[in-house]
Amino acid sequence: MTLYSIKDWNTLYENNRTRELKKLDWFPMPNKQDGDGYTSIMEHKDGAAILGAFVACAQIASRCDPRGTLLRDGNRPHDAASLARMSRIPQAIMQRMLEVCSSKDVNWLEKKELPEEKQGELLDTAGGCDIPAGGCLEGKEGKGMKEGKGKVAAALPQEAEDWNRLCGTLPKVAAVTGGRAEALTARRKEPFWVENFAAAVIRISKSSFCTGTNNRQWKADFDFILQRDAIAKIMEGKYDNKAPLGTNGQPKVERNLDVWHIGDGKYNLTSGPKREHFPNDGSFQSHLRMYESWQANRLRQKGQA
Repeated sequence: MTLYSIKDWNTLYENNRTRELKKLDWFPMPNKQDGDGYTSIMEHKDGAAILGAFVACAQIASRCDPRGTLLRDGNRPHDAASLARMSRIPQAIMQRMLEVCSSKDVNWLEKKELPEEKQGELLDTAGGCDIPAGGCLEGKEGKGMKEGKGKVAAALPQEAEDWNRLCGTLPKVAAVTGGRAEALTARRKEPFWVENFAAAVIRISKSSFCTGTNNRQWKADFDFILQRDAIAKIMEGKYDNKAPLGTNGQPKVERNLDVWHIGDGKYNLTSGPKREHFPNDGSFQSHLRMYESWQANRLRQKGQA
């Protein structure tokens, strides 16, 4: 079992502001492009892909506990597969990045081989990154990360973090345990679910039905999107807002109040019907009265009367 961590995280990727925060939405990152690590990476034909994968890896590490280490739920070290799943970057590129960035030439990643029996002890150390683990962190957002006496609040998986960021008015996720965790593990094995997760959350956050406009006032939650076929149905448009139906059972067409339609004629607010368009004065006067009535109704509907 290999535990990867970002080398010199506390020195290069933290500052006085980030050290006060227990959860990061941003972090400082070196921009030096003439160092040995950067130039060694860019000497590879796939250097740009490796660099991009490392940036994504650093973003993931900034949200891990301890920060700078690549630990996921259950104190399990991240590997190329889990990093690829979270970043949506192909696994082969992630594997290549881990190999290159942990090499002596680049030295951006540190790796530590751990026996399986040590897996549960990983949170007792910050893995050399100088950022305290678990409940030791204190900052502006509250006293550390403790939840009750002596308990450390479990970090949310990336999918739950994404849900909370994108779900709008839908219920937010507080914890992923038990059956929820099992369902999430199962869904992660489904490429369609993984690829469309974020888009599906955004889509149902805009759905009237999924946000409570239904006869049960039901709202979609994280458990809903973890159901086997939920994302397929969402992406197929099952929960999209539908156009209201008219008396004929067909979708109701919204009328443009600034345009008056009668027969083949179309008159805007300023022009109205003209005498030369009608065969006799009686027909013109009839259309003129209808136009004036429409104009008054338009103003009423717009609240201008």
